[in-house]
Amino acid sequence: HQTHSYFGVAKGVVDLAMATGEDKYLKQAQKAFDDSLLSLWCTGGVSEHFAGFWECGDEPGCSVMDWGGLCLRLYKATGEVRYLDAMELAILNHYLAAQSDNGSTYCARTLNRQTTGYDKNRGMKTDFCCTQATGWFLGQIAVQTITANNDGFSSNLPFDLDVTTKRNGNTVRINQKIHINPNTIRQELYVYNGDKAPFDLKIRVPYWSDN
Repeated sequence: HQTHSYFGVAKGVVDLAMATGEDKYLKQAQKAFDDSLLSLWCTGGVSEHFAGFWECGDEPGCSVMDWGGLCLRLYKATGEVRYLDAMELAILNHYLAAQSDNGSTYCARTLNRQTTGYDKNRGMKTDFCCTQATGWFLGQIAVQTITANNDGFSSNLPFDLDVTTKRNGNTVRINQKIHINPNTIRQELYVYNGDKAPFDLKIRVPYWSDN
């Protein structure tokens, strides 16, 4: 399979499950996730093709984003944090590392001289996405970074975000800053609750975090 197409279809299957309430569709999408884990790289990225001869070649704007989109949809459908773990690794680790010096991303970058990439040493810099999935998905990350529920708010992902919203008629502002250093990632949350209305604040602790 081409992973871009495969994950794109799997995302639609999750949408179908959420629209119809049919558990069989959700299980089908979960199986696509579970079966794909063995094909992921340690970076969290994914090859353009399953079982392809691409040990370092990738499609950051398509396959990786579709994988991340599948993870995010499954999290929204199930609430299982393992899907956020997989998405965070792919986006925060692999996708950012695939960016080039001009702000675009590398495509078909490979160290394998038996493949026929655009450039066998560095790959091709691209500032486009054939399905426009990248920009849309980056927006979905922002929407899901901090979310609200009946009890309060949840910080789900380690990305910079500033949110101002209303809760029971009161203004609440949550500012999240992420500091990335060579050996550490530090997450800071500032909550401005001028009306002092009580609410819960839940913070997801990533699986890799010791402290």
